[in-house]
Amino acid sequence: ADWNQKGCLFDLSADPEERVNLKDQLPDTWWAMKNRLTALNNGEIFWTTLEGYDDCITVDEYAATHQGHAGPVCAAPSPPTPSPPTPEPTPVPPTPKPRGKSPPKPRRR
Repeated sequence: ADWNQKGCLFDLSADPEERVNLKDQLPDTWWAMKNRLTALNNGEIFWTTLEGYDDCITVDEYAATHQGHAGPVCAAPSPPTPSPPTPEPTPVPPTPKPRGKSPPKPRRR
């Protein structure tokens, strides 16, 4: 595949727009990452061993849709669906006062 012959390396934290290619400045890092992608594509390492990453395509399939670039081939796991909120307890109405005569009041001495 074309991605295997060329490539880029970006520091996405410092360069989120991918303007500075660090491939020539960090060749050891680039080769290590390229070799890992090659191993993943050849089935030597399986993406599905990464917990939650099961929506995967091959590196060649990714490169075919991304102008020959290799990149992440598994979709990140979706965040868990939040539980519905716990309903507030139903308020208990006050006990009605008994009707009729009130009890006698204590007498003062």
